Amino acid sequence: MVRLLSSITLLVGLLYCSPLIGQVKNAGLWTSAGFEFKLVKKGAASISEGVRYNENIRKVGTIITDFGVSYKYKNHFQFAVG
Repeated sequence: MVRLLSSITLLVGLLYCSPLIGQVKNAGLWTSAGFEFKLVKKGAASISEGVRYNENIRKVGTIITDFGVSYKYKNHFQFAVG
């Protein structure tokens, strides 16, 4: 009974599945740049920008901007928010 049900499920799946599509031939590129500014003796701020190019590196796909602040506490600890 289980074998019959498995065979029917497989047959229905094969008949009604859409064609499988592999990878698209499309080049992409991630670029990024960042800067860090010292605010006080133990504190700093940072900003970075990342851009994703799609469609064979012809169109801008995603833009990510990241801000951050960090503070060094004593010698072994650093706290950061980004």
